[in-house]
Amino acid sequence: MQAKYAKVVEWVKQQIEINNLKNGDKFYSEGELMEIFSISRQTVRQAVGVLEYENILERRQGVGTFVSTQNAGGARRSIGVLLGFIGYVNSEILHGIESVLLKNDYSIQLALSEYEIEIEYKALRSFIESGVKGIILDPARSRLFNPRSYILDEIKERGIHLIYLGGYHEGRAFPYVSMDDVAAGRLATEYLIAAGHKKIAGFFVSDVVQGALRFQGYVEALFAAAMPYTPWQTLWYTNEDEIELFKGSERLFKRLEGCTAVVCYNDRLAAHLVDVLTSAGFNVPQDISIIGMDNTDIAALCKVPLTTVVHPKAKLGRLIAKNMLETIDNPGYNATSLIKPRIIQRESVTKLED
Repeated sequence: MQAKYAKVVEWVKQQIEINNLKNGDKFYSEGELMEIFSISRQTVRQAVGVLEYENILERRQGVGTFVSTQNAGGARRSIGVLLGFIGYVNSEILHGIESVLLKNDYSIQLALSEYEIEIEYKALRSFIESGVKGIILDPARSRLFNPRSYILDEIKERGIHLIYLGGYHEGRAFPYVSMDDVAAGRLATEYLIAAGHKKIAGFFVSDVVQGALRFQGYVEALFAAAMPYTPWQTLWYTNEDEIELFKGSERLFKRLEGCTAVVCYNDRLAAHLVDVLTSAGFNVPQDISIIGMDNTDIAALCKVPLTTVVHPKAKLGRLIAKNMLETIDNPGYNATSLIKPRIIQRESVTKLED
């Protein structure tokens, strides 16, 4: 349910547009707004506070409330974009975001968190203080407890629009735009099942929600095909562990024992696994098939070019930017969107004979 103050905020914006009010025009007083909506002065002041923050209204002591005389073309026309880092899929996502926002006369404030919670917090604080209209957030460690999560409450209270990119924090009522990660995990596993593989391992990252969702799709596909699944054929790792994971291969080989194929959380992990297995004397895909996800440059350049799930990248960037603009114009807009994945075939998967 939309908060009372939020309804006032939306109504005021509509009235300014409908009546073609100009900067400096007198607007309804707090008392008049109380009568129009039959609400308390506290609720009105909360709404007007949000509108002041957005440079839409300004209060002049002893005179009244006016349409803001400040040019809204600065901070109010800016969107904060907080990514973990540039590279992998994010550079193309950012290009997609820029292509839409710049075309619509919005500037971008870009920050990188390195997927560290404290850096993320400071970047979000900077966005708030600079007066951005909205925030596109690629969250750090989205499955872990975040001691700085209270800043999300502040973002909501201030009326700043936020849309998650890719991942999200469970329990937070913000929209998100992502590849359908459950469908991605399911699609990759179904592809291996269709190729005749009957025991399939899965390697997934544990500290971001995308890992859990791709794992869900993997297990759903196994169960749908009445195929066995045990925790022993799944390897979980954190982002910090990824490089260390391949220094000692005993843990990897234990998870792969008896398996003819493996679903990998992303292409980077899959490419590392190809290197480890081929160095140990295995043939890929003859001894074990490997499927990645995201279709990054790594997939095509891998020692054994990877069959992989295609990430929408720039398309996702354009969509999240469009959804942000829709949300700004219409706060009731449902900005959550999932993009259906597809597979690109290369050389890392072999078909088994019955």
